[in-house]
Order: sequence, then structure tokens, then C-alpha cells
Amino acid sequence: MGRSDIVLRMPKGIYVIEIKCDKPAKVGLKQIDDKDDYGKYRLDGRSLTKVALCFGSQDRNIVEWDFVGTK
Repeated sequence: MGRSDIVLRMPKGIYVIEIKCDKPAKVGLKQIDDKDDYGKYRLDGRSLTKVALCFGSQDRNIVEWDFVGTK
């Protein structure tokens, strides 16, 4: 079972966040799926959202992001 970079546990939902540098956001979403980073939260009852943030080393900022909401 994997570990994500950040997990936010909010009252109505859980956000599993993967951070990448100089890689597409879809790579982060795929890693969340491949390592089953959200698996232990499936039975929690709250909605699950997978989030990938991509930082650019040149821009030194978020250059791309993507998310997938699940239940």
C-alpha cells in the first residue's frame, strides 16, 4: 500500500494529493492509482478526491493540476 504526499481529511470528503516536479499531472494521478494511496479511505463513507499538482522547476510554481472525484 502506498503513501501519498498529502491527505486532507475534511468533514465531508478526503483529498489524496500527489505532488510532482516537471512531470504531467496525469503521472501523479496514475501513481495514486498504481500505489492504491486512497485504498484505506474507501470504507470511510466520505467522498474521495484524488489531486495531482505539478510544480515547474523553471516557473517555481504550480504549472498544472488535475483531480478526479470518486465515491
